[in-house]
Amino acid sequence: MEFMFESYIVYGLIATLIMTIAMYIAVAMGIPLDLTWMLGLAFVKPRHKATVYITGSTLQFVNGAVFGIVYGVCFALLGFSEGEWWWGMAFGAVHGVLAGILLGMMPVFHPRIGTGKDKLPPPGYFGRQLSSLNPAVLIILHLIYGTFFGAMYNPLTPG
Repeated sequence: MEFMFESYIVYGLIATLIMTIAMYIAVAMGIPLDLTWMLGLAFVKPRHKATVYITGSTLQFVNGAVFGIVYGVCFALLGFSEGEWWWGMAFGAVHGVLAGILLGMMPVFHPRIGTGKDKLPPPGYFGRQLSSLNPAVLIILHLIYGTFFGAMYNPLTPG
């Protein structure tokens, strides 16, 4: 069995781009689930807004590439064939649940989220402390990632 890591990374980056566009559509609609902002704030103070977004976006796409490798290796090991978007959607659902649980744990490892002076409010599990719509949006975003990854997946070696 041959793994095509370069392809998995590309699929992951494209799926992340589509997921991120969908996330910013939700943000523009007033849903407070800006994952790139949260990621960037872990490393950059909020007064450096552009740097927060650059850092957060970089981390978002690095995560997307890493998850592309994870999805691709799992797809290959499970013997999935080309364009099985429904398996991608299933993986995205699991991925979304794990991301929702991780959001609830953010105060443990994120230096700027928690209670106290100069802290952002904890998002809670699935981001529901910030908005009642966040759990559904978080899952939908990860369904988008998984669906697009699955649709692009091709186990055949080029050439």
